Amino acid sequence: MLPNEKNDLLYLLNILEYIGKIWKYTETVKDAEELFELNEQLNLNASLTLLANIGENVSKISNTLKQEFPNIE
Repeated sequence: MLPNEKNDLLYLLNILEYIGKIWKYTETVKDAEELFELNEQLNLNASLTLLANIGENVSKISNTLKQEFPNIE
């Protein structure tokens, strides 16, 4: 979908969902290196995929919303 003000809420809700999942998958470790060293490949790969999904959703947020909240990178 193209950036569209009507879809912004959907993108933001997706981002929040992905953040929650990453938090759940990584709550027992202090950093990515520890997660990798624990050989938790499933959680590591899932977290990396979710980070990529967050990036995709951020790129779809409308310019109108981005201009309304310029302090959020």
